Amino acid sequence: MVLRAVLSQFSKSLLAYSENPLEEGLRGNWQTTKDGFFVIPADINFDQFYSWLYLGNWIIWHSVETLGRETVKGLASFNPEMMANIGQEVGADYVICSFHDNDPWFVYLRPSLITSES
Repeated sequence: MVLRAVLSQFSKSLLAYSENPLEEGLRGNWQTTKDGFFVIPADINFDQFYSWLYLGNWIIWHSVETLGRETVKGLASFNPEMMANIGQEVGADYVICSFHDNDPWFVYLRPSLITSES
């Protein structure tokens, strides 16, 4: 599963979501950033977390640079090419955008993360 794989590779991935994991009682040491995003803790219960995301309309990413609200809104466009361009500009390792009802997902991976097997 893509989400489980990237979360296991990148600590301190961020989540932008209308729901609040602290209020919803999700397990883990949840923290918020100054921009109101959630830092996904390493000690989450993945199955609980994945089920909680079922409504869709969330973005999960990891990048070197801090992303502001306007950049995150750009990532949430229904345009995968725009999402990839923004991901490259901000040095994102990955970006996953889920839309209403959790379908579809757009996924951007930094090109150097992609390997091909011979």
